[in-house]
Amino acid sequence: QTICADWLRIARQIRDEGRPAATAEEMVHWNDNEERFHALLLAASRNRWLAAIARNLRLLSVAFAVQRQNPQIL
Repeated sequence: QTICADWLRIARQIRDEGRPAATAEEMVHWNDNEERFHALLLAASRNRWLAAIARNLRLLSVAFAVQRQNPQIL
């Protein structure tokens, strides 16, 4: 419930301020909520196989994010 309320707060703030998009800080907060929301869904599923896939995907995403954010790495 807290996650959804926070999403609504961010969406309303963007709308009420007449902005076309979220700020960088709002996007970080939004994505943190996304991660927590989906982690709750995985935990509720009690599916160890699916949870393991999600953990591995998260690890790969973090590893590749470094490359995406730093093209000079090559």
